[in-house]
Amino acid sequence: MGMIYPGIPVHVAEFMQKTYQLDTFVETGTYMADTAVSVSKFFKKVYTIELSEGLYTTAKNKYKHIKNIDFLQGSASLELSRLLSSEFPPSLFWLDAHWSGGVTAGENIPCTLLDEIDIILRSNKDHVILIDDARIMLVPPPVFMRRPDYLPAYSEVTDVLNSIEKRYSIIWRDIVISVPLSSEESLYHYLNSQKDVNFWSRGDLFAHEEYGGHDFAHEGLGLVLRCWKKALLGSLYLPGAFYRSVKAKL
Repeated sequence: MGMIYPGIPVHVAEFMQKTYQLDTFVETGTYMADTAVSVSKFFKKVYTIELSEGLYTTAKNKYKHIKNIDFLQGSASLELSRLLSSEFPPSLFWLDAHWSGGVTAGENIPCTLLDEIDIILRSNKDHVILIDDARIMLVPPPVFMRRPDYLPAYSEVTDVLNSIEKRYSIIWRDIVISVPLSSEESLYHYLNSQKDVNFWSRGDLFAHEEYGGHDFAHEGLGLVLRCWKKALLGSLYLPGAFYRSVKAKL
């Protein structure tokens, strides 16, 4: 679950569905099925995959009346392999199956995120990929969280995203967004047009921009502060003196 959005930002999903003409949505990590239900209103077909048998059963029983949602139970990478083994259309993928504490499944099971990305890209379609909890990929985990179920580093994620062909990948509001290079301009202008951007400047809209394998990240403290600012401070701005002292250290 993301720090800024509890699920996929619906307005972003709807923009991508319309702009890139995507009829199919695939989610890994059903949880309470809020995301699947929300996007089922404008995607023709929704697949949602959940490792936890309990969460899967609860969600399926609660929303079985929504006919365009298929609830699948099992490992995200295994179920994606099955889905994509046959002809599958260009789709929007929301990857959020990693263990997140509480009732979520996957504790002490190796995180399959990199495998999920690889499976999606090997289907050789112009898929759009969104990954939740980007903030966790940007900093080294504390010692007690150095475990196989922890998310990989962002550099590992972009290596896989660009392993077959170069893609345009950014971090926006705690979400990794990766699209084919042909979709770069439309995505960039859409995200810049959002009225609720509360970063220090429009130029800092993206904490990290990764273009075709070339890394232009702001490093260290500046990157972390920009990623966490929205989550921690909402619409408040840091005092000018503090901001200047931080920027002087970058």
